[in-house]
Amino acid sequence: MLDEWLTRYPTESRVPLIARLRSTDEVGHNSAFFELFLHELLLRRGFTILAIEPPVPEVDTRPDYLVETPHGIQFYLEAAMVSGQALTDRGSLKREADLLRALEEVRHPRFQISIQDLSAPDAAFRKASVQATVRAWLNGLDPEHPPAQAEQESDSSPWRMTLSVFGATLQLRAWARRRDAAPREQGSDLIYYGQPVRAVVPAVAIQKRAIEKAKRYGRVLDKPFYIALNSTQVIQHDVHFEDAFFGSVQYTFSLDDDSDPQPSRSGDGVLQNENGPRSLQVSGFLCFANVTPWQLGRSQARIIENPFAARPLTLTELGLPITRVEGQELARLDGGSVASLLDLDREWPG
Repeated sequence: MLDEWLTRYPTESRVPLIARLRSTDEVGHNSAFFELFLHELLLRRGFTILAIEPPVPEVDTRPDYLVETPHGIQFYLEAAMVSGQALTDRGSLKREADLLRALEEVRHPRFQISIQDLSAPDAAFRKASVQATVRAWLNGLDPEHPPAQAEQESDSSPWRMTLSVFGATLQLRAWARRRDAAPREQGSDLIYYGQPVRAVVPAVAIQKRAIEKAKRYGRVLDKPFYIALNSTQVIQHDVHFEDAFFGSVQYTFSLDDDSDPQPSRSGDGVLQNENGPRSLQVSGFLCFANVTPWQLGRSQARIIENPFAARPLTLTELGLPITRVEGQELARLDGGSVASLLDLDREWPG
């Protein structure tokens, strides 16, 4: 499918996009896939891609696409990922993944190891050095003679080690293999119990990324401007996009009577805050959830129009659901799913 999509991508821009698709950085890979996806979706819906990274007046930065609608209206389109991770976190996550991979590759004829939690080293490390340290520890253990506390802790491993790697401290445990068991030749031999629980607030990450992109070109654009956001957060629904752009829902209670609480929007949205309308240079947002290669069939999508836009533009030709302001209410118009617009099965690629 990717090969087919790439045949319709401009030849002069294809090589750098392929290089990004091959990136081992997950966010970078998904970002390239998202740009290719947008290109394909626009073509299928009758839009024309006039230019990739077109110049805009008075600024050095360039949006991803200059697009023309089926009715001949030109607009700029900028693509952005919302992973919920700061750029400073991505390096940390990569080092964490590298450490986990190093431990997964440790094979031993008499033991396998487990870790309860995993933290990221503060700096790059030598994988061979970490693996040599763990193997030396395992080589010094005797599976026939566990430490004395083994009898009191029958549900736990008696062999334990504290491994320190540039600020990351891991508690490793060794487990004796059955006599007839052998190390796996492929896949992981590591028992990993995952990360501790953390809070996820999807609207906050969407809001931050949208404001960053909205400010990028100031008010100098000479055409309507749309921002396409692809949120790959653990939890993501339409309501999170609406909360991010129009403000989170709040309820007003009366202390004088028993009337029902009245819902309203707080002044913390991308399109309006306590000082009034903002992001006037943005005509609207194409909001996608989990547009990635392995979740494409189940991806969600919605257009959110900016009611205060200096250059308003409606993109009904895209065929996606739309949220717009009508009077004092949010109106939600039906549309097709990502899978249906790309002629994919909902369970694709499963």
